[in-house]
Amino acid sequence: MKKYIPLIFCALAAFTACQQQNIVIPVDFTVTLDENNTYRVGDPVHFTFDGDADYIVFYSGEKEHEYQYRDRTSVPYEEIDSLTFTFSVEPLWGRTFDRGLRDDTHLDLYVSDSFEGLDTADGEKDRATISEMYEGGMTGWKHLAYNYWEQNWSTTVYDVDTLVTNKDNFSIAFHWHPDTYNYQNSQKTFHCNGELTMIYSGGREVSTRLRDIDFTAVTMNEEDPYYWTGSYQRGDSTSIGTIWFPSNQTYELNFEGCNQTYLTYNIDAWLISQPMPLNSILADTGTQIKSIMNPIFDYSYTYTEPGVYKATFVGVNDNYQGSSTGVREVTVIIVDDAVDIEGTTE
Repeated sequence: MKKYIPLIFCALAAFTACQQQNIVIPVDFTVTLDENNTYRVGDPVHFTFDGDADYIVFYSGEKEHEYQYRDRTSVPYEEIDSLTFTFSVEPLWGRTFDRGLRDDTHLDLYVSDSFEGLDTADGEKDRATISEMYEGGMTGWKHLAYNYWEQNWSTTVYDVDTLVTNKDNFSIAFHWHPDTYNYQNSQKTFHCNGELTMIYSGGREVSTRLRDIDFTAVTMNEEDPYYWTGSYQRGDSTSIGTIWFPSNQTYELNFEGCNQTYLTYNIDAWLISQPMPLNSILADTGTQIKSIMNPIFDYSYTYTEPGVYKATFVGVNDNYQGSSTGVREVTVIIVDDAVDIEGTTE
C-alpha cells in the first residue's frame, strides 16, 4: 500500500492548489478628506487612503466623469434640450460669388433621416447607389442653404429638430461639383468645419465634429476611378482634387480644388456619412491613479467650478487568483469662498 501514498499526497496537493487559485482577495480600503482642507474653486482637495488595492480609478463627479454614468452610451430623447448642427465654410478660388445665403456654390449640403447607408466596400456599387439617389431627385434628403462669403469664413446654425424626424437615422451628405466654366476658372476649394451639438439633462453638452463622423468619400468621375475610404489621396500621391481631413489646420475638412488646366474634367465627388443616432454619447470616464507598481496614500484634485460633487474611487484587486472590486464615494462641496467641511465615506 505504501506505493500509493505519494500519489494520494500529490493529488491532495493539486486539489489544495486549485482551491487557492480560486480565492478572490477582497478589496479593503477607505477614503477620507483632509479635515484641514479648504474646499474652494482652484484649491486642491486632498483624499487620504487607508488600506490597499492593486488598482484605483478616480471619478471626480464632474460632468463626463460621474461613476453612475460609466456604462451609459445614449440618453433618452426626452432628456435632450436641443440639437444643433453648425456648419462653417471658407470658399477659395474659382468663380466668385457674392456674399449671401447661397444654394449654387458647387458644394451642396444635405441631411436625411431615411438613408440606408453605403456599402463602403464596393466602390462601383456605391457609385450606382449615389447615381440612383441623385437622378431620382434626392428623395429623402433635405437640401440646406448656408451663409456664403467668398474668401472668408461664414457660419450657419441649423436646428436639427426642424430638419429630421427620425433622429435614430441621421446622415449628412456633401456633393462637391466645381465647374471650370469651359476652363476659364479654377475648380473651387472649400475649407469646412462642422459640429453636431447636443444639450441634455440640464446643461450637459456633447459635441461631435465632422472629423469624428463616419464618412465615406466616393468620386463619380470615370476618368478618376479612385474610391476613397480612408486617406483621400489620388493615385499620383497628391491631395489636389480630393476630399480629405487635415490634422494640422484650422479647418477639419478640405475639398481641395485645382487650377483650370490641372484636370481635363470637372470634379464630381460625394462625402456621405453612415446613418447614426443623434442621442449617442461617450460613457463617463475615470482616471487610474494607482497601479500595483505605484503605491498611493494621498491624492489631490482641483475643481474649477463650484458645486456638490460625488467623488468615487473604484479599487480593484486582480491577479491569477481572481479579482474583486470595491467602490468608495466621498461628497465634496466646492464653493467660491473658503469653507471647512467634513467628508464622509460610504
